Amino acid sequence: MVVISLLAISLIGCNASNVQIARVPLISPVVVPVLSQPQQFEMNVGVKNYGKASSPDLWLKIYTEYWATAQPKAGQPPCSNTDWVHVGVLTPDQGWGLRDYRIDKSNQACPCVKNSCLGHVWLDLHVAPGYEPHIKGPNAALHVNWVPSGDLAQMTISEF
Repeated sequence: MVVISLLAISLIGCNASNVQIARVPLISPVVVPVLSQPQQFEMNVGVKNYGKASSPDLWLKIYTEYWATAQPKAGQPPCSNTDWVHVGVLTPDQGWGLRDYRIDKSNQACPCVKNSCLGHVWLDLHVAPGYEPHIKGPNAALHVNWVPSGDLAQMTISEF
């Protein structure tokens, strides 16, 4: 049974290593204020299978931390949220997208709106909700920082 489990885990790693959070040709991930009143911060993100085999059933973990003020006081704790979104099995060259994901998850006590929301989000792919660690491979785990203005030129994306 242990050998079968280890074999399954190694196969998942092989098939999942080519599944990535898409960065190009899409602008993904992107966190920007949308044209609603007030301008809520929303995120669009894509996932694509660049490999030659189908991926395992995947989940995208979204962990956000943000402050409902452009200049938080020293030591002020951020608002935060963890969400697991089902991506599913992706066949070769298949993509999946999440549009208009509200950063503040409708948290009226801690809104994330233009010129008042500083924060970051960690995005990582997993084989099951709550299952750590994330899958291995390039762009399988990204950290995104945004500025209160929503200026895309100041948004940074890095792997973790």
